[in-house]
Amino acid sequence: MKQKQYSKAVEAYKESLRNNPSDEKTRYNLALAQKLLKKKLQNKKKNKNKKKDKNNKNKNQKDKKKDKNKGGKDKDKKDNKKNKDKKQDKNKKNKSNKDKQKQQPQKGQMSPQRMKQLLEAMNNEEKKTQKKMNAKRIKGKKIKRAKDW
Repeated sequence: MKQKQYSKAVEAYKESLRNNPSDEKTRYNLALAQKLLKKKLQNKKKNKNKKKDKNNKNKNQKDKKKDKNKGGKDKDKKDNKKNKDKKQDKNKKNKSNKDKQKQQPQKGQMSPQRMKQLLEAMNNEEKKTQKKMNAKRIKGKKIKRAKDW
């Protein structure tokens, strides 16, 4: 772990826990190594995305320079049409994403169908409990009688 080889460290800690499952220090170090490995992977992804974004920006800037050099109103009209098409595509994607979000609940949330099912189940259980309670009331309480002998 000191050499920042977290994947190897995770495997080593797992093996150590297989040999001695009650070792709390090893368990802690395993969790720490897993956390650091996850961070390292996320940083790599972020760096890759940043590089892609920079490459895309550079490419877009080069394309704009070429367009400026060529000039003409036709290019502007084409660009406007492309931008409108892109906006329409984004709007369609946003609508479809919203529909998907309505269908699939986010983490920690339930779908409306699931909520209805749970409410119905709870109501059924409540009715059963009420019936039991009412049955006990009807029978009445037992009265202790004093023996007279």
